[in-house]
Amino acid sequence: MSSNVVNNQPYIRTTWDLADTNIKDLVRELDRDYIEIANAINYRTIGIFPTNRPAIGGESWFFTSKRQQNIRQIYTFEGPIAAYPFEIPHNLDLYTIEYFTKCQGSIQTTSLNWIGCIYGSGNAIPGQITFAVITNSAPGVLDGKIRLLNAPATPVVKKGVIILEWILNP
Repeated sequence: MSSNVVNNQPYIRTTWDLADTNIKDLVRELDRDYIEIANAINYRTIGIFPTNRPAIGGESWFFTSKRQQNIRQIYTFEGPIAAYPFEIPHNLDLYTIEYFTKCQGSIQTTSLNWIGCIYGSGNAIPGQITFAVITNSAPGVLDGKIRLLNAPATPVVKKGVIILEWILNP
């Protein structure tokens, strides 16, 4: 393991050795352990994937010396979808977002196969389904879309999910 890591203690200790400890040492140990526990909990990834509103993802990003957290939301859709481009309203003000950090998707076809949905350039890729995040018409206007694109020989979509994670402007 590298000695130059940010999180040198990612886990909470599972045991304490408090035998033969006087009360002052016990209080000092509990104070120190509380800080360690709080740090371990506060620096975890939060596994909440809501569909109706964004959730803090628990990751810390340092583009500058200031810590920024990621925000995540999922978007589900049902088919069959055979006509493209297919658009899903994202209800985000893209003018407040500094970076998209993770964008991914998964799709079930009408033949019940599962395939990936690629976060791409907005251009169709032969045999693949891609998606792009399309901006709002103006700041504060929540009319932006997630646009799914296909190319010839792309299977018909039964259902799918898109996951967007982003960092807000500082």
